[in-house]
Amino acid sequence: MISVDDHIIEPPSMFNNHLPEKYKNEAPGLVHNPDGSHTWQFRDIVIPNVALNAVAGRPKEEYGLEPQGLDEIRKGCYDAGERVKDMNAGGSSRP
Repeated sequence: MISVDDHIIEPPSMFNNHLPEKYKNEAPGLVHNPDGSHTWQFRDIVIPNVALNAVAGRPKEEYGLEPQGLDEIRKGCYDAGERVKDMNAGGSSRP
């Protein structure tokens, strides 16, 4: 089992990996911006926060400061394999 009650987020490749080919040109995409931040973009809509409350592994003093890019969050917030490693390290997963 993998805990999903820990503010996980969409993996960057989610739409490319799971949509049929005919829809991929219309899918939301993760954009790496010049300032180092990431945004989700869907047509003309830009969603600036890619990691709302993804604070796993961050000091409590930083809670509420939303990560602006994927490099500011643990990979376990969007990668299932890394999530299992984080859970094992925290003692909340059983092999």
